Amino acid sequence: MTRKQTEQSLPGIKNIAYLDARKLTPNVMLMAICGNPIGVFTELHPIPFCGTPSCITSSVYDNHGRLEAVTLTFKSTEYMPTHMPVAFVVTDANDKSYLIGAFETPHPTVKMEIGFGDPSGDASVNTYEVKYTAIRALLPCVANL
Repeated sequence: MTRKQTEQSLPGIKNIAYLDARKLTPNVMLMAICGNPIGVFTELHPIPFCGTPSCITSSVYDNHGRLEAVTLTFKSTEYMPTHMPVAFVVTDANDKSYLIGAFETPHPTVKMEIGFGDPSGDASVNTYEVKYTAIRALLPCVANL
């Protein structure tokens, strides 16, 4: 039985970047649970976005345990790579950075919807929806964006 409990949203997203999840330090989720700072020491690829992105975290109880689910939604004119497992770093309005993803599987799932602009001259944008579920899915981190 799965029950959704609480939802929280990050206050205003300033930056979004993706990175190769295979280059993260192993066991970052366990380090975050223990209260250790998480450093992202790999190359970050900023994603230019348009509109207002959202990052919503919810607690889910599944199989007698608590899981955290994160949904990051944004629109961009850029294409993201699909040939490697990716993780994301999101910076909010308070200049706090959060990591979505880990070195270990499962990795975040990325759903992309290709949008075409109106013939009247609207730009075409891609809508991305990133979902990740883990014991701790939105990890505070230190990263240079």
